[in-house]
Amino acid sequence: MQTHHVPNRLIRDCALILGLFIVFASGAFAQDAPIVDAEDKAESQPTVEVENVVEDSAIASRLRRIFKSSGWYSDLEINSDNGIVTMSGMADTEEHREWAGSTA
Repeated sequence: MQTHHVPNRLIRDCALILGLFIVFASGAFAQDAPIVDAEDKAESQPTVEVENVVEDSAIASRLRRIFKSSGWYSDLEINSDNGIVTMSGMADTEEHREWAGSTA
């Protein structure tokens, strides 16, 4: 008597195809994130009051004094705009350049 393994292979292949279909088709039924209107989001966020805001000129002036007193920098130009500091100039070492960036 001769046996054929084709039906077992066919069943295995069908099961594999069905399994792959279920895995990939399940993404089609996933829930979408709710759409939040920008106005609704703004209304739900609490307002944060900030006191003792430092003026940009005071920030830049303080950093100039700190860096000048170190003696590590030349041709240093420091600006602050809404609390964001930009600097240009020369540092005597790479380590001092990185320190200036992290300090500002």
